Amino acid sequence: MPGNIGRHAALIIGGIQVLANGASLVRGVVRLPRELESEDATTRLADPLRAAWIYGTLGNSCVGIVLLLAASGLRTGEPLARRLASAIAIYYLILGASTYGFTQTRHPGLLVFSGLGVALLVTLWVSR
Repeated sequence: MPGNIGRHAALIIGGIQVLANGASLVRGVVRLPRELESEDATTRLADPLRAAWIYGTLGNSCVGIVLLLAASGLRTGEPLARRLASAIAIYYLILGASTYGFTQTRHPGLLVFSGLGVALLVTLWVSR
């Protein structure tokens, strides 16, 4: 059952992303205003940061949901499901590398996204 490998990977990675981004969204809504206030952030900086936080976490939650929806098609070998999952894997790969590369502190935890992308690509390749 090679299709199940890709399906399980999509379910695990999609589920992790939905849960992590949902938690991040809630945490950001609660904590971000306090942090911005304690840092005396100007409105010019604070408003785009708030918007980016919402935009990023909601967008990544939706990507995870799409991956969860594509999982059933991966089991049956649907070409569209494979293309969607592959595109999402490439997105995660690029997201991890670019966030790591563009942040000032280069926190290695940001490379988790790239790891998820590689894991998904490998399982899709194995399950063909």
